[in-house]
Amino acid sequence: MWIVGYTFFNLTSAPKAGQPNNAEVWLKNWGLVGEKFHFSMRFDFNFLGYLWHLHFHHWLYLLLSSIFLYLIRHSNIFTLHMTTYWVVQSFCLGGCCQGLKYEDWSHCLTARKADSEGICRGAKETKKTTIKVATVNSCTASPSRKSLYVRLILLLVVTLPPQSTVSSLLFCVPSVPSQQFHKYLARNHRIQTLLEQTPDLTPAESAELLGLQSKPDTYNVTNFTPSHLNFKKYHNEIFSNLTSASSLLFYLDGPTASTTLHLLNTSHPPQNLYTANYSPTTSSHLSTLLPNSYHGPASTVLSTTLSSIPFSGAYLDLCTGQISKILSLLSCLLPRISVGEEFVLGVTITNASPCGKSLCNRVIEMEQFIFKQGWEKVERVFDEGEKWGVEGGWGEDGGVVCLWYVLER
Repeated sequence: MWIVGYTFFNLTSAPKAGQPNNAEVWLKNWGLVGEKFHFSMRFDFNFLGYLWHLHFHHWLYLLLSSIFLYLIRHSNIFTLHMTTYWVVQSFCLGGCCQGLKYEDWSHCLTARKADSEGICRGAKETKKTTIKVATVNSCTASPSRKSLYVRLILLLVVTLPPQSTVSSLLFCVPSVPSQQFHKYLARNHRIQTLLEQTPDLTPAESAELLGLQSKPDTYNVTNFTPSHLNFKKYHNEIFSNLTSASSLLFYLDGPTASTTLHLLNTSHPPQNLYTANYSPTTSSHLSTLLPNSYHGPASTVLSTTLSSIPFSGAYLDLCTGQISKILSLLSCLLPRISVGEEFVLGVTITNASPCGKSLCNRVIEMEQFIFKQGWEKVERVFDEGEKWGVEGGWGEDGGVVCLWYVLER
């Protein structure tokens, strides 16, 4: 899309600096706009004893649009599909780079000395000051040389390997680790969906599920940034600190068994730890550490094999934006807790969601569901960090939010 944006604005912009835009000429010839119509805007104003002239080129529009898109990239507009963000952002930056090929690209803001009445002095008496927006030999380079520099930069950008960090930023495509993480989420979501429909699967869907499960576990920590690994470690510590060695705990774990190992290293006996995983290889590995490791979807295991276990806490590290999947697990866990007992609950939710609901609305929906289960006291751990020993809690990283609650009937 970067190339598409560059080509589009190359066709619709002026052939040379100072000439009318092709798009303006077409619209005027078709009678759609008046003769005074211009896409680029010009402003004159007095400031600090100078008469300033601001010329808004199309590349400035696109640069501001690109910055705005970056600021709202996690908003509800793009939660349905982040590909929309990459496409629009790449298109804008392609057009922005196209505007830099003109010789006057650095003369978007100029100033002239003004007299006491704010009127510009005569040409012989004035000393024109040009404010540069870039410093690529701006004092000594001729216009043709500056244009050559821009073309060389664009050529370098085009020849960058797509997996490089610089290329990812310039082309607005996700880096390789980010792409792999999104693939993991998509594959994980598909496996969970098929497992929930197991009795009614068609032969084609059964074959698809078998093929997806034959591959290694989708949870791959090698795709995580160092910051996200520390984020996961931090929340494992919160889980162990909020619970005791006598607590019966249910949680979700991956092939590295990081949560299991942390709980075992903090004096939680293995017989009090319960986990479920739909990956045969991961489930088999976890069973070497715990006697209560089960193969299958967590909702199925909780509603059948573990339906009578009175858990004291749960860490639902689903890494999903679908609140329905979280509510299905809560409906299995919460009703079994007796009156007067506390229950520690940790939940991870992603900013992005296929349902299009904002993160705030999904959290409110989850908390309303908890209240409807008869819990009279719901404490948000990070809201009272000093009380729970997590002051200044680290609740968000890389578009993933982790919330902790202490519930009491």
